[in-house]
Amino acid sequence: MTILIFRRKLRVEFNPFQWKIMGAATVAMVFWAITDDHFTAYMLLQVIAVIGYMPTMVRLWGAKKNTDSMIFWVSVFLAVLVASYAAWIRNDVEAWIYIARAVPCVLIIIILMIRLELKKTT
Repeated sequence: MTILIFRRKLRVEFNPFQWKIMGAATVAMVFWAITDDHFTAYMLLQVIAVIGYMPTMVRLWGAKKNTDSMIFWVSVFLAVLVASYAAWIRNDVEAWIYIARAVPCVLIIIILMIRLELKKTT
């Protein structure tokens, strides 16, 4: 994908919200570099990730038709479940925090997609 972008065969555009999320993530990374406090920076990134899910959730809530890929979101959910095994084996706090953030966010999106599919059949 990077090669396609640099060869100008793929155009990537970001909306203002996405620019703000990337800016916030950059601030968290700069915070980490300055303070060497990886845990706080990691927590900031998890909060930013939750905020990053919001437009998708809002769009799905107000949509009349599902335009997202169920296969993609179920795959993300399964990947998080697989990651939970590693978190359990290693007793990794950061991994558990990631799972605690990712499971509800992804499940909400999947539920909203199912809701749209059920609306379509009635």
